[in-house]
Amino acid sequence: MDKFQNVEEYNNLVNGVRKEFKPTLTNCYLYPEEVERYISQGRLYYEKYVGELLIYSDEMTHYRIYYYWNQNYPFLVYKKDKVCAVANIYRGAEKSEKLLKAEEALLGAGFNQGDRMRHIEADWEVFQKQLRKFLPPAEKLFLEAGLKVMKPTKEMCPKIREFQKHMETIPFYEMQYITDSEMCESGKVICIVNQEGEVCAVDSWGNQGWKGILEEYRKSCGISLIQCKLLAEHLQERKIKKLTGMISETNVQSIRFHFALGYHWVDRYTDFWLLES
Repeated sequence: MDKFQNVEEYNNLVNGVRKEFKPTLTNCYLYPEEVERYISQGRLYYEKYVGELLIYSDEMTHYRIYYYWNQNYPFLVYKKDKVCAVANIYRGAEKSEKLLKAEEALLGAGFNQGDRMRHIEADWEVFQKQLRKFLPPAEKLFLEAGLKVMKPTKEMCPKIREFQKHMETIPFYEMQYITDSEMCESGKVICIVNQEGEVCAVDSWGNQGWKGILEEYRKSCGISLIQCKLLAEHLQERKIKKLTGMISETNVQSIRFHFALGYHWVDRYTDFWLLES
């Protein structure tokens, strides 16, 4: 793999491949600010073959692969020193012929399918109304348990990473790596700690955000609703009024919780594919 040195190199390579190979399928939806962030941190790589461009973001526990591929050529990808993950986003339960062909190519390259997620959305006003209804008893439980909300400090970063390792509800390959400085300074990570200062819940907001709660705190302390309150405040500060997310269709508990807050299914899906190291 070759490392991108700057954004200009990235743009020139992607635009050149589009002209040269005329890709018929891509899963690359990186925003310009994400590209700039990865490159500035030295975490964006590429491989170019005839008919395809593979872009790798290094998420420390795994690589996320973004591809531009002309399906008239072979799909070439080789094992690396850690797991490689591909996320295919599509609309409609019925997959297109191009997407089905891509899945055949992934299987042929040694990938196995991971989670299949369905996207959800909520109307801002409905969400706010439902949250106000459920929040008071949750806030009472939260205070009685002696919990508090904290922005991470540098000393907390190792605890948060250890917390991530033991999360059972979200596989590691669905989480974006955040540097220690981003944890402490970006305002995109919030922790909930107990009276002993132990991390019992984490919220990470962003394009690939995630949240988690330790098993023993999930049902009795109102944390899930406190996390929703924190999210609402975070979005209001940024004048964002669109609530989106992804849930596994087999996660009944999460579905019930989100639907009670006004979320609903949308006709969009994400399939994860994994290549072992």
